[in-house]
Amino acid sequence: AAAAAAAAAQSQHSLYTENRSMSSAAPTIVVLGSAVVDLVLNPSELPRPGRTVLAPSYKLLPGGKGSNQAFAAARVGFPKVEFYGAVGDDAFAETLLTSLKSAGVGVAGVQTRKDAPTAVAAVVVDAKGENQICVGSGANLTVTASQLGGDTLRAGDILLQQMEIPHPEVWSAVELARKVGAHSILNVAPAAPVPAEVLQSLDFLIVNEHEALEVHAAAAAAA
Repeated sequence: AAAAAAAAAQSQHSLYTENRSMSSAAPTIVVLGSAVVDLVLNPSELPRPGRTVLAPSYKLLPGGKGSNQAFAAARVGFPKVEFYGAVGDDAFAETLLTSLKSAGVGVAGVQTRKDAPTAVAAVVVDAKGENQICVGSGANLTVTASQLGGDTLRAGDILLQQMEIPHPEVWSAVELARKVGAHSILNVAPAAPVPAEVLQSLDFLIVNEHEALEVHAAAAAAA
């Protein structure tokens, strides 16, 4: 997640430099995506089916591919970064919002859901560095492109997304960016097929080698 966020931030920095040379007003980085609290445990070995293992302690850390992107963009120096997502009405939400605000990320676009909890990932890492991860998506499944209504996204802004919210909402946000003249960046993680018309509307596609293969295979099969 950290590597993807860093790559996204580097891509954003190139676009920011380009826009700053054309206008005195810096573009806004608009991130639509996921916010997750990571529950990290470090037992000596991973649990096998039907078996319980003990870890000496655990850590609660802010995460989620979307909020990580927003955090990284703010930390590398973009003057205005806004995060749009959803959290539950619970203590985990405060962990995420406090982290984003500490980096200078705007969180006015984060909606609180009464009927869905903040997303949580159980991250189990053993002494050898092998891991198991299970994500309870919760409020992330309620994030919609309609949260970018009004003049949230404007010409010259940069829309940054990932794939941990419902995919149709990602496609709708890409189309919105195209219509208003905003740049659009998509990090295809977790990997999934991307419609051809969405690929054609993107300015940057961020993938690792496995994600690239899956996107290419899906595009070739649809052609």
